[in-house]
Amino acid sequence: MAKVRTVLGEIEPEDLGVTLSHEHIIIDSGDLFWEPPGPDDPPEVQALAEVPVTRDAYEILAERPYISRDNLNMTELDVAIRELQMYADAGGQSIIDVSGKIPGWWPDALAEASRATGLNVVASTGWYIAPSHPPGHATASVGELAEMLISDIEVGIQGTDIRAGVIGELGMCEPLHPQEEKVLRAGGRAQAATGVPLTVHPMVFMKEAHRYIDILEEEGANLDKVYMSHMDGSCPDYKYHESVMDRGVSIDYDLFRGTPWNDSHLLFGGDHWVSDRERVETLARMCADGYSNQLMLAHDNCLKIHFVEYGGKGYAYILKEIVPQLRELGVTEDQIDDMLVKNPRRIFAV
Repeated sequence: MAKVRTVLGEIEPEDLGVTLSHEHIIIDSGDLFWEPPGPDDPPEVQALAEVPVTRDAYEILAERPYISRDNLNMTELDVAIRELQMYADAGGQSIIDVSGKIPGWWPDALAEASRATGLNVVASTGWYIAPSHPPGHATASVGELAEMLISDIEVGIQGTDIRAGVIGELGMCEPLHPQEEKVLRAGGRAQAATGVPLTVHPMVFMKEAHRYIDILEEEGANLDKVYMSHMDGSCPDYKYHESVMDRGVSIDYDLFRGTPWNDSHLLFGGDHWVSDRERVETLARMCADGYSNQLMLAHDNCLKIHFVEYGGKGYAYILKEIVPQLRELGVTEDQIDDMLVKNPRRIFAV
């Protein structure tokens, strides 16, 4: 019988319930501190580089999130538990943490958060974009990287008995770095060997998903267990999204944060940041076209300002504010259930 692998052990797929498919709970993204304030920035902006984040800084950091080192550090377990509890109180039952093999890597903290909130938490294995890869990747083969992933899935993460239940998010840039292609191929092999799902972080605004799917196919991955994250970055091009789903892959609309624009579009290769309303309208169109059984939802909370405590919308935003908008546009309860319950249950059951 298929099970879902959580940080507290295996559960029945039916117990997964309402699920956010792409989130971060404990993560330090200090390697993305690429855009510190410059000498021409006003003093109030320069002052944010090396000081703790507060709610007062939200408006500035919503537009320029990478100028603050502390904004990239989400390692306070007590804060994470409070934020997760809001999601649980709103009806959430499960959350997929796709932080992967980051520096520090806190599987025990994920287990503690799960116990404290009663939420099911699925941990991941894998590597993000090339600048964050460890030095050993330059000489490791695809097969060696695949074996590392398989060990995390079948044995446990970092000497613990906590097994990864998803591969990813595997970070891709454009142009595709050779190390990123190597990681993607390793992920495809590990997915084929273990059956666990795999998710790809594409260059958010660039439409390269088919290229990544081709590579995964070459490595024998089961595309029914693959989901392409951040596809809402290329809204409202629903035809592109439907072409990806026509290959058997599911897609994630996982950038719901309540902020219509910020300069991370410069980091990820686009010219503007899609509004949540554009996301909702495109989802409604694809549901009307019959694709609700290949869609999942999340926020990709990965910065302090995404937490309610620091001025953001948190993990309950979709349940509280986005689902009502979907209903207003004619998305049915069954289609909402597909996106939040049935599709995660199918994809994460192994």
